[in-house]
Amino acid sequence: GVNRQVLWRPEYGGYQIEATPGQPYGHNNEGNGDYFMHNLFNTVEENMKLRRREMYELLDEDEALICMTNYPRLGNEDISVPFYRADPLNSTTGSIFASDELTYTGHPRYIKTSENIFERRGRKTVANVPIFKDTKTPDPFIEIFNDKESSRAAKVDHIYLDAGVFGMGMCCLQ
Repeated sequence: GVNRQVLWRPEYGGYQIEATPGQPYGHNNEGNGDYFMHNLFNTVEENMKLRRREMYELLDEDEALICMTNYPRLGNEDISVPFYRADPLNSTTGSIFASDELTYTGHPRYIKTSENIFERRGRKTVANVPIFKDTKTPDPFIEIFNDKESSRAAKVDHIYLDAGVFGMGMCCLQ
């Protein structure tokens, strides 16, 4: 094949982009030590700059690249264009927060992963993240939900999450 400097792949979240170096870093460098490491860090930085340039070439004038760990407002309503509403009774995940449409549907692996998790557990995903308490946080912090399953699963002083997109939909530099 072609010797590419960047490889692009779909990711779990339809809003995510995965880019990896075309070759492992340091694949053609001999030696070790400080010089090798300095050169390796420069190679990583240059490859990251190239990835950004390639992404910006694909954006429309009114679009921007945002590098964040978490998709903005994930779990809230009206977060996508087009707008997708969570449908817990008819969705793959049963989530009250996240629509299945947030998952990348161009490859069967991602939807199937969500289906398999739900099927294996016999219930939707449950994650409770301890809340950061400041002077404005109610004590105790209790979330109220309109379904019994979420109400039972949610813990006091925690943020309740109920879909794989809250984990597999996170972004990072690996």
